[in-house]
Amino acid sequence: MFCVAWIGLPPFGVGPAVNPTPAARQPTAAWVRFAVPVGWMLAITLASHQPRLPAPDGLPGFDKLAHFGAYGLLATLWVRALAVRLAPTPAALIAWLLAALFGISDEVHQSFVPGRSTEVADWLADASGAALAAALYVRWPAWRALLDRSLARRRAEKNPSADTATAAASGAPAERHP
Repeated sequence: MFCVAWIGLPPFGVGPAVNPTPAARQPTAAWVRFAVPVGWMLAITLASHQPRLPAPDGLPGFDKLAHFGAYGLLATLWVRALAVRLAPTPAALIAWLLAALFGISDEVHQSFVPGRSTEVADWLADASGAALAAALYVRWPAWRALLDRSLARRRAEKNPSADTATAAASGAPAERHP
């Protein structure tokens, strides 16, 4: 969190949003957008503090796939938080950098945990998953639009007969039935 404060990004930065995404129009407090990726980082740290994690037998490379997915999700959470104040490309680059640096710190942390080891291949999986997620956010507008829509709006789109409370929560106009 110190890094976010140091570079002047929300919630600590000042100035108007630059090229805001649809997520910027959501009435979510800035600290909530940052709490989610920080919470995911805490979950990764707690998982890596365990001496042994369960993995399916007979599936080689499962741990690399888990690293790839976990850090891809981390980068996605960061890019969505950062894209409120930054254009998508700089937000994606910063999100990748945050995830990659956190991956290095997590590998160093694992070197102090009995039963765990530090592997460059794990960090490569971390950085690759983060890079793919950030690139998808920037280069695939349909994916970005899907991520930026609120859950309430997606539910209302699936169920056109949604009640007024769901429509109000999604920001969509409520339909009136005679």
